[in-house]
Amino acid sequence: MLRKIRALKHSPVAATLIGLVAPVAWAMNVPIMRAIVEGFGMAPGECLLYAMATVIVALSLRIPDVKAADKRYSASAVQLLVRSVWCLRSTFQSVVHKRLKSGW
Repeated sequence: MLRKIRALKHSPVAATLIGLVAPVAWAMNVPIMRAIVEGFGMAPGECLLYAMATVIVALSLRIPDVKAADKRYSASAVQLLVRSVWCLRSTFQSVVHKRLKSGW
């Protein structure tokens, strides 16, 4: 089974499937994040989202060798993580604030 998955990794069929699934996954991103954050709260929801994403990436791409990564890449990845958490937090805070103001 694992050999078949590795063989599909570089095939045109896999690229086509990824291309077809990507817009659907992107469209489901916001409702899933909203439901998780509303259910668990802001900070625990963010932690859950990033933990699940890490597990999925590690299982699908194998666990990477962190020490072999370029330092600039690691620094830019950390900056991207901090900025995305900041944007997510500010977005959901404004949504919650609007809902509280409107009484919904």
